[in-house]
Amino acid sequence: MNCYTLTRGRGLWVSGPSRAEVKSGVALVSGINVSAGDEVIVRGTRGLTFYAIEDGVSICVHLGSGASVRIVHEGYDVALDWINAIERLEAMNAKSIVVIGAPETGKSTLSLWIANRLKLGVIEGDVGQNEFGLPTCVSYAVHPDRKAFSLQDFPSPKCVFVGHVSAEKVVDLVISSIVIAGKALGSNYVVDTDGFIQGRGFSYKVALIKALEPDVVIHLGPDYAGLSKAIRRKGYDVLTVPAVPHPRERDRLDRRIYRSQQWARLFTKTRTITVSLDVVSGLCDYGIISEGVIVFDCPRRRLIVSRGRIPVSITGYKLRPGWERGIIAGLMIKRGEYILGLVERINITEEKVILRVPEDVGDIKPQDVMLGWVKLREKFVEEHLQVTLHPEASMVIGRLR
Repeated sequence: MNCYTLTRGRGLWVSGPSRAEVKSGVALVSGINVSAGDEVIVRGTRGLTFYAIEDGVSICVHLGSGASVRIVHEGYDVALDWINAIERLEAMNAKSIVVIGAPETGKSTLSLWIANRLKLGVIEGDVGQNEFGLPTCVSYAVHPDRKAFSLQDFPSPKCVFVGHVSAEKVVDLVISSIVIAGKALGSNYVVDTDGFIQGRGFSYKVALIKALEPDVVIHLGPDYAGLSKAIRRKGYDVLTVPAVPHPRERDRLDRRIYRSQQWARLFTKTRTITVSLDVVSGLCDYGIISEGVIVFDCPRRRLIVSRGRIPVSITGYKLRPGWERGIIAGLMIKRGEYILGLVERINITEEKVILRVPEDVGDIKPQDVMLGWVKLREKFVEEHLQVTLHPEASMVIGRLR
């Protein structure tokens, strides 16, 4: 255990896994004041900064494997700006808030601060780097009504299935899913959005704001391409606040590794269930031409799946049997709430689909099974498919004739 004494305005950044105890004074962490005797668990995937709001704040840290700690000399002014902005939100009686900004500007952190101070639910709109739910989902949860030092402290987040880990590919589905999550939370929420604001991301964020009609939009950092000005012109209140002084640098590889870990936790131990083909959405029209020969008539090409010889009279593209194995699917257990599964087999002849679901999932009868556009290979490595109907979304092997 290492102990540190901080003067007012200094911070102590602690990475997980670790446990921090405030021995004296008052510190600000995750928008919450923690006092002498309080203990904070820092999870392994995150780091927290404890800001001293008075002189003589003493914090002792128990570091786990791979954890670290350092004194931070900047950021307190930003923290005060955030608190001032949240107090303005409270004075405005804001109940629906959207946080936007470039990547790694602190959107998730600020969303947590807002949720804690105003007791709001959280909607995680980043389908590729979900802070408290699962990839391919817009996740949402009510506030736990207790101290939440990370988004992972929010209980039982629910999933609205989108089917991809890139908002750029499925903008319309992300927007509609966030709207569904907002309704489920009774319009008492803060939305943590992704950092996709350049190019098409500009119009995506504007469209999201128009669809949600939030009370307030919070813009973190510089106003890229006049985004906040464009939102104001459409009649929405926008507060601009500074970004975190030292953003985390995460590239696409980092994000993939993080998702791979999430997939492993979800699908290492699974069981199989069988559902009727009637409840599966996202397949091209299909027909059985002869024994063992299935033809899919997709919008841009005809695809033939066969384990044996294909009659000369049939033309199109041959697709390898087993093309569907590993596709992520969203199983709707009730409107606006999904669990995730992996396709094991689509049996057209017997009109059934075999899916792998997490071992701890109870008995379920999904009302709808939506096929996504992410496929998991060995060791949970992702393959991203075309966003179109299946099996056209999958790799075409070659033209027959």
